[in-house]
Amino acid sequence: MAVERLRAMNALDESVNVEQAVDTLAAITDVQFAFLLRDRYGWSLDRIESWIADTSRALLLRPALQ
Repeated sequence: MAVERLRAMNALDESVNVEQAVDTLAAITDVQFAFLLRDRYGWSLDRIESWIADTSRALLLRPALQ
């Protein structure tokens, strides 16, 4: 739903198709990945949240919207 909304808003970067965007967002927001960052690398929940937001913007949005 989130990627479809971004597409409808014309916010997705032209180099990223919807299927890639769905896979990318699913991977970086996977709770198991968040647990890995917390448990193995000692990241705080705030750091994980910020990283997810920053990385999502960098990988999915048009440059003007980052």
